[in-house]
Amino acid sequence: MTLDELKAEAEIAADQIDINWKALENPEYRKDFEDVLTKAVKFLPELESLYKKLTSGKSVVNEDEDTPLGFEDVEQYSTLVEEELFNGYVLKSVYHKYTAIENVIAASLDNPE
Repeated sequence: MTLDELKAEAEIAADQIDINWKALENPEYRKDFEDVLTKAVKFLPELESLYKKLTSGKSVVNEDEDTPLGFEDVEQYSTLVEEELFNGYVLKSVYHKYTAIENVIAASLDNPE
């Protein structure tokens, strides 16, 4: 599966996730929620790089070399990284939705007309 296909599927999955706005009234819960989302987004580039290397048959350590892994190992690790990428893309989409709504709320509070 390509990264674009993963992103598209993750967008669909993220639309099914409801943000618990009531729970976010608790500052500790909000901090934990934001921390999880920002960490997930932060690790996406590394996961994308790893996935590209695995699926291209290149070594994840030395880019100029072919992978020393056998086909079954490459498939296994690619699948695991793909799952993490998918979850990361879902969390990124949820974070985007969360920040967009927070920005609208903040703007409405700044301009209560």
